[in-house]
Amino acid sequence: MELVFLAEVCKKWESIALDHNIKDMKSHCIRTGIVLSTKGGALSKMLPPFKAGVAGKLGSGDQYMSWIHIDDLVGQFIFLLENDCKYQIYNGVSPRPVSNYIFTKILGRELRRPTLFPVPAIGLKVIFGEMSEILLASQKVIPTRFMEEGYDFKYRSLKAALRKLLQHNIRGEELLIKYQWINNSPKEVFDFFTDEKNLEKITPEHLKFKVKGKSTEKIEKGTFIDYKLSLHGIPLKWKSEISSYENNKNFVDKQVIGPYSKWDHYHGFIPLKNGTLIEDRITYKVPMGFLGQMFMGTFIRKDLKKIFNFRKKIINQLFTS
Repeated sequence: MELVFLAEVCKKWESIALDHNIKDMKSHCIRTGIVLSTKGGALSKMLPPFKAGVAGKLGSGDQYMSWIHIDDLVGQFIFLLENDCKYQIYNGVSPRPVSNYIFTKILGRELRRPTLFPVPAIGLKVIFGEMSEILLASQKVIPTRFMEEGYDFKYRSLKAALRKLLQHNIRGEELLIKYQWINNSPKEVFDFFTDEKNLEKITPEHLKFKVKGKSTEKIEKGTFIDYKLSLHGIPLKWKSEISSYENNKNFVDKQVIGPYSKWDHYHGFIPLKNGTLIEDRITYKVPMGFLGQMFMGTFIRKDLKKIFNFRKKIINQLFTS
């Protein structure tokens, strides 16, 4: 019953979208499958039990899963915008759907975790009720029209798609990426960030973040910077090295001494629309390996979210003024 309802809703959405064409403009609809991304969706919900080694197939595991890597889904939208495509409705999936059993085994192997705990169909029905029909339904969908139109898939293999998405998870790392655009030149923004004292201005006060000194007069490749801060009331020392430096473009600071097993912070400054797109790309590793990730990972992610929200707000204020 649940599947019939969802199918009818989908048809009505498509009908409304396709019946309201703008003059001289084509309309297309993409029916998306299971979108694989570490930023949300099905895969993010699957990862915790898989990482803990307590996951397994759903029901019999014979039901097919029509998946797609997030990069290919975005690529398909762009493809429809840039090309004179003849159909109105397309399947946003990869050309190689797999059974839930195969999906489970490949995901487990990529994470290097066992998948020995199947969830029986009756258990899913008890937990999810009618929604369990969606989890147990078989969806073997092929993107025939995209293939006919000539879309070139980046990820045809589930193994390749998961390996790319989970490259940091496999090493026990986390990847945090943040973007912020401001209406100032890359040189102005770069000069601000390479003055280490400015880091105190854009860090929340409760961290008691202070710069103690640096090894060179100006920040450059090979510069060491010493800081002190307080995490949840615990005073800590932090020493970083500028491991990469490209004037007015980017630099990387790498933790040498600090609370993380690994902390590499890439700062990028990209010219965009008469301003600068600031890119922060942080690869970090929680101490104590898998146990540390299990017990502290969620708290650290929340802390970093708050820190970067504060940082974004202050940067906007500083450059606007």
